[in-house]
Amino acid sequence: MTASEDNTVTLGRLPILFAGGGPISRHITGEIAAALPRSKQPAGLAFRFVERLKGSQNAVSLTPLRSAGVQLLKTNNCLTFEIEFRPMFPRWLPGVDLGVKTIDMNYLSLDALRAKNFLYKLFNWAAQIAQINLHQSFMHASAVTNGERTLAVLGKGGVGKTTAMLKLCLEGGWRYLSDDLAAIDENGVIYRAPARLQIYAYNTQNETALEQRLLNERNALDKLHWRVRRKMLGANKVRRRISAEELFGLQGVADKARLTDLIFLERRDAPGVEIDDIGHIQAAARMAPIVMDEIKTYRESYAVAEATAPGLLPDPETVQDATAAILKMAFSQASAYLIKAGPDTQPDDLARAMRGIAERPRSVIRAAS
Repeated sequence: MTASEDNTVTLGRLPILFAGGGPISRHITGEIAAALPRSKQPAGLAFRFVERLKGSQNAVSLTPLRSAGVQLLKTNNCLTFEIEFRPMFPRWLPGVDLGVKTIDMNYLSLDALRAKNFLYKLFNWAAQIAQINLHQSFMHASAVTNGERTLAVLGKGGVGKTTAMLKLCLEGGWRYLSDDLAAIDENGVIYRAPARLQIYAYNTQNETALEQRLLNERNALDKLHWRVRRKMLGANKVRRRISAEELFGLQGVADKARLTDLIFLERRDAPGVEIDDIGHIQAAARMAPIVMDEIKTYRESYAVAEATAPGLLPDPETVQDATAAILKMAFSQASAYLIKAGPDTQPDDLARAMRGIAERPRSVIRAAS
C-alpha cells in the first residue's frame, strides 16, 4: 500500500477504510490492513491520516493519542476519525530511534511505537463501537482451528492463553485465528485478528524453537536487547511483536472459523488442572467487562465527546450490555468449559487439557446453557 492509496478492508462484518499517508500510517496499514481481506462495501469505520486537521463544526476533538490531533465525525452511518500525527522530535535529530528502541520493551522505533499506541488506544475501541451495531463483538481470547473444531481460550491477561495457543499451533497442527482481541459475530464465526502477536520472554521459556522463530531474522542489537532486558528486568519485561504469518507461516493462519469449544481459563491457588462446565450466559457475562477493560481508553473519549456532542457515542454501560448480548448469542451453540489452572501448571499441561476437550466426540457434547 503506497502512502497516498486508500484501502478498504473488512474485519468480519465491518468494512474499515484507511486513507492518507505518512510514516506512522504506513506502519498502521502494514499491520492491520495488510492482514485483512479487501472490501468494496461502504465503510462503517474510517481512519483518515492528514497532514493538518482543518477543523469542522461537525467534528469533535479527542485526545487518546500523545502528540496527535484526532477529530471524530459521524456521517452516513460511518464513524470517521481524522488523525494528524505531530512530530515529537525533529526528523534530523540523530539517535532518536535507537534511544526509543533501547528503552522500549518491544524494541520498536518511534514511528512503530506510535502506530502500536494507535491500535491499543484508538483503533480497538473504535472498532468495537462500530461492530456492535453489526451484531459482532470483540472477545479477549486466543483462538485456533483445525478445520473440524475451533477453540477459543478466554480469560484475563496473563493467565496462559497465549502460551497454550502457541503450543497448539506450533506443535499440534492447529491454525491461528487470534490472540488478544478476537472478533466474533452473533453466529459464532471468529474472524482472523489483524494485530501482531505480542510474545513475552516467558512465553519462550523452555521453548527453543519458538524463540528461534521469533528472533532469527532480527539484527544483533535487537537480540542483545532481548537477552539483556530479560536478564536484568525479568521475562515479563521484554517482548516482541510479530505477525501471525511470520510466526506460523501462511498455511498456519486461518481466515475464519465457527466456534465449537469455548474454554474460560483462570488461575487458582490449588495445584493441578480442573475442568468444569460453564454456561454460555455466564461466560458472556464474565467476558464483557474484560473486553471493556481492554478498551478502557474509550471512557475518556466518550466523556469528551459527550461534553461537546451529546449522543454522538454510546455510553460505556450500553456498550458493555451490547457486548454481553452479542457474546451470549455467539457462545450459545458452543460447548463451554471452565479450566482452573494451578500455579504449578505448565504450558504442556494446558495444551493437553485443551486437546482433550477437542478430542471429545461431538455427539456427546451438549451446548452449554
